[in-house]
Amino acid sequence: MTLRLSLFTFALIAACSTSSSKSTQSGADAATSDAASTDGTDAVDGADVVDGADVVDGADAVDGTDAVDGAADGADATDGSDGTDGEPLFTGQEAVSSGGTYRGRLSGVDDGVTLGTAATASLVVTMSVDGTPANIAIEASFIHQGMGHGGPKAPKLSGGANGEFAIADLVPSMAGTWELQLELTGATGTETLAFELEVTP
Repeated sequence: MTLRLSLFTFALIAACSTSSSKSTQSGADAATSDAASTDGTDAVDGADVVDGADVVDGADAVDGTDAVDGAADGADATDGSDGTDGEPLFTGQEAVSSGGTYRGRLSGVDDGVTLGTAATASLVVTMSVDGTPANIAIEASFIHQGMGHGGPKAPKLSGGANGEFAIADLVPSMAGTWELQLELTGATGTETLAFELEVTP
């Protein structure tokens, strides 16, 4: 009787253990199944249209890398890096005529003139009031300030369209301070304009 009771108890414990094992295994299967639908590989996992890899991710027309990102971003005609950004820095001489009507800009001889050479220069003459090109005739002379004499050649002018002139044959005969003297004749009469040039040996 005691042996039969022990065998029955052992069988009952074994049956309960098997049932618990099956229940645990079933729970693991359910967890796996649940993870399959929410594991980050479906429509809510961040790999679809809400994941930042589509039209809202900044890689298309709203991201600042195409035609809507910087038509005014400083990489085109409004950025000051091309022909619309202002005049280049002028490094020559500027002077206003004796009557104040004209403004002249002389360039090409910024470092002066070397004795024994024939220098050339560029001259632009505009109206002082509005900067428009001056319609004028010019006569030029190149005079040593201390001695009052000119060089072996008289300066030659050419051009004149849009107030732009080329001046050739600036030939000094000695070192010192020389003056390029210009007579400007326009609709309002004649005025003078002068630029100083240093001549070095």
